[in-house]
Amino acid sequence: MFGHLLRFIKNYFIAIRLWTVVFIFSLSFLSLCIFYKDDTKIDAYIFVVVFFIQNLLVFLTNLVNTYYDFINQVDKAETSADRTLFDYQITLRDVQTYIYFTLSLIVLGMALLYPTMDPFTFYTKLLPLVLFSIIISYSYTAPPLVFKYKAMGEVSIILGISCLMPLNFLAQNHYISWKSIHFSMIYSLGVELILHANNHRDLEKDKQTGIRTLAILMGPTLSYIFYFSIYAIMFFYCYCLSILYDNVYLNIPLISIPDIFIIYVQTKNKNFHRFDQKSSKMLLEIVLLLSIGVLSG
Repeated sequence: MFGHLLRFIKNYFIAIRLWTVVFIFSLSFLSLCIFYKDDTKIDAYIFVVVFFIQNLLVFLTNLVNTYYDFINQVDKAETSADRTLFDYQITLRDVQTYIYFTLSLIVLGMALLYPTMDPFTFYTKLLPLVLFSIIISYSYTAPPLVFKYKAMGEVSIILGISCLMPLNFLAQNHYISWKSIHFSMIYSLGVELILHANNHRDLEKDKQTGIRTLAILMGPTLSYIFYFSIYAIMFFYCYCLSILYDNVYLNIPLISIPDIFIIYVQTKNKNFHRFDQKSSKMLLEIVLLLSIGVLSG
């Protein structure tokens, strides 16, 4: 019995891609910096529970993506970067169980938040926001919407991720501030970088399976240009925020440009080895620098 439980926990951590917790840590750190600068009183219990829910929403996206990519034969043993169903003796039925388990944990998290606010705020603001995030997470690769296979994956990811930071502010303050929405857009664009890096790397493989991604519709050249254009959009957005909040230090992420140039040098000859991991590192770097900018202003 105990052995089965340990196996369940071990395989669950593998399937959810536990390393993605790092991204929620960076998002939470940015939120804490904003709370600190705004002199917002932080309830540690609420913050931890929201952190728990935010991670579960990301895990849900990962699990559903693994499940439907396998069913639709997008992921194959020979070529797939996601090795969940190929290298760890994890079955499709296991992944299905993990999806239900994750949804149950989200319900538990919501139950833990319920006593911390009035019922009206919970049912009219917090619950709809979490339900919307669940629907987006599920619909990224699952029918009937199947955003990823209809070249809408980027849009759905931005919508879903942009809900995570406002969730923090809503749970703490019982309202969604525009500041949380503004800063969450920087983070959402950063996650879009990782997604597009994946899609660009797998462009030819995905084309053979018959699915459509934005990278496929654009073609190799435009897709590559679009990837680096996202960085430009992020920096321009930081500049706009620096004017809006009268904080020139919000432009600090610009010092990451040399690292972006290194990625360009490494990939200009179509060598996309660890392209997604390099993009992930850039997201963490930019969010950390933005957090420093928030504290410095």
